Amino acid sequence: MKTQHAIERVRYKYAFTKEHEEAALRALNSESGFIAGPENEAFEKEVAHYCGTKHAVTVSSGTAALHLALLACGIKAGDEVITVSNSFTSSADVILLCGAHPVFVDIETVSYNLRTELIEKKITKKTKAILAVHFGGHPVDMDRINESARTYGLRVIEDAAQAFGASYKGRRTGGLGDVGVVSFVHHKHVTVFGDGGAALTDDDDLANKVRLLSNHGRGKGYYARDEVGVPKHMNEVAGYNYRLSELHAALGRVSLKQFIDERTGLNRRKETAELYRNSLRDLEFLQLPTAYNWANHSYLRYLVLAPDRDRLYTYLRSKGVEVSIHYRVPIHLLPYYAGPFRFRKGDLPITEKYCERTISLPMSPPGYSIEEVEYVAIQVREFYAQHPPQYTAHIK
Repeated sequence: MKTQHAIERVRYKYAFTKEHEEAALRALNSESGFIAGPENEAFEKEVAHYCGTKHAVTVSSGTAALHLALLACGIKAGDEVITVSNSFTSSADVILLCGAHPVFVDIETVSYNLRTELIEKKITKKTKAILAVHFGGHPVDMDRINESARTYGLRVIEDAAQAFGASYKGRRTGGLGDVGVVSFVHHKHVTVFGDGGAALTDDDDLANKVRLLSNHGRGKGYYARDEVGVPKHMNEVAGYNYRLSELHAALGRVSLKQFIDERTGLNRRKETAELYRNSLRDLEFLQLPTAYNWANHSYLRYLVLAPDRDRLYTYLRSKGVEVSIHYRVPIHLLPYYAGPFRFRKGDLPITEKYCERTISLPMSPPGYSIEEVEYVAIQVREFYAQHPPQYTAHIK
């Protein structure tokens, strides 16, 4: 009974379908093995086609893809990489894993993304790349970033883990810099029902480097044979075991197909976001998410800035509303950053205010119904009726 309940919960929350079951059985019964087979090859082609890039290299997680993207771009010990602090820690942790130093830039108050006009003030002789995070589903102003990168000879890496399907001036995120990264973990738009990710690029050399490093440093020559047919089996470089299984690739293909479907994909997310806006817009002390006219927001999360955020979170949870906080502590104030790099509270004032006030209203795929959104809105209203706000959450 408990197992059946768990299955039903997964079906509801993550849209697990009969087609997923069939894909899983197909992968498990394949004679090609469980790694680097036809499911991964097909998934790569389908992801690249959807995102508008020449290459997609599937790997074991979005974090792995970010790590390999930086290494493929030549980031090494002592380099500096410009990024933001209001993200999941892996956006900056991969910089540390390369031996490089993160240089944090504050955010702007419309999309909560990197404030592009501050980039050039942070560039030094050690700066080698800009890691742009498309936060919550809203794309960054990539023209400004690419312009700065061209001026100073920098690489541009897109962390599009939260913005699969979003677009900037008609082009999908992930293909707007040198290399982009997407994630397929369970709570993303497209999931492989476990960990998974991909690196996206139009650059043949970067794609080859990512693929080489993801597979223990094994290039095409690893599978070659000598003149008498004996396998050579020589690794080219020290690499990583960052491969995606055939099972996860097969599940990801179905999830991608569902996401592309207008009935279950991005349109449903946008409809849910509009329901939230209509239900909460008269509460002027809340800052609801908005989008620039050049952006197609994918609404991975419905990010609201709210007064008395922590008590609101506890109250909504007590009423069965699955709210979250992304992210309570900005990366630069985590102990393993603040200590070694001497970051202090006040270094990024907008980022810090954002992290103190943000709350994420539920946006489980494929979207919430009118009744569900109305229930959330009623609970928000009841909280503030009991605890009248003492300030507006808007950041200026």
